[in-house]
Amino acid sequence: MLLTSKTNRGMLVKIHKVAEGMFEIVGKTDLSGVPGCCCRAHLQGMLMKIMCDDVTGEKAHRWLGYVQGVVALREGATLEELKDLNR
Repeated sequence: MLLTSKTNRGMLVKIHKVAEGMFEIVGKTDLSGVPGCCCRAHLQGMLMKIMCDDVTGEKAHRWLGYVQGVVALREGATLEELKDLNR
């Protein structure tokens, strides 16, 4: 099924909203002692690339999942809070 440009815009807006919310949550999450691939600068850099449309589509969804996984593991947000953000 092909997506119309209106649908594509709606999906981009939604992805950007989730990325913006995650950017804020990452900023508040205790990430001390994590490896470089999980550090705040790296995670927020990933989110910025999503918000700037440098990363889109399935790759953006994978990146959001990665960031959300790190945040959940570090107890920066509950799974329910992350689900609500994704709705």
